[in-house]
Amino acid sequence: MSDGSSVSGSSNKDKLLGLQGNQQARDDSPGVPPWESKPSSAAPASPADPVSAAIPVPESPSADSPEAAYPVPVPVAKPRNGKGVAALVCGLLGLIPFPITGFWLSLVAIIIGWQGYKRAERGEATNSGVALTGFILGIVGLGIQAFVGLGLWLSSG
Repeated sequence: MSDGSSVSGSSNKDKLLGLQGNQQARDDSPGVPPWESKPSSAAPASPADPVSAAIPVPESPSADSPEAAYPVPVPVAKPRNGKGVAALVCGLLGLIPFPITGFWLSLVAIIIGWQGYKRAERGEATNSGVALTGFILGIVGLGIQAFVGLGLWLSSG
C-alpha cells in the first residue's frame, strides 16, 4: 500500500509543478501550499510595505514566449471615404442635362470632390481617385449644363 500512495503522491507533485510553470517545489516549508510560495526570482518585499508583498511581480516576457512574438495591435481609425463617394455620385448625376438640378449637382461634386481629395492627401481617406473623378465629372457636368443652358436661352429668344 505504501507503494501506491508514494506513486500517487509523486504524480500529484508532478502535476502541481506542471501547473506552476517554471517554479520549483519547496520541500522546506510543507505547511505552505505551492501556489502561495514566491518564485525565487522575485525581489523581496520590504517589511514596511505589506501591500507590495501581497502583489506578485510579473516577469517580463522572454524572446521565446508567445507574448513577445505577437505584439498588441494598435487600433487604426477607419478611412473617411464619404466625401469622395458623394462627389462621384453628384458628378455622375450632374452629367444628366437638367438645367437647374444638373448645375447644382455639378457644383456640389466640384466642392465635395476637392474636399475629399484633400482628405485623402492628408491620409484620412483612401479613395483619392474616386474623389478626383467626382471633381472632374463635376467640371465636365458644369460645362454640359452651361451648353444646355446656353442652348435653351438661344432657342427661347
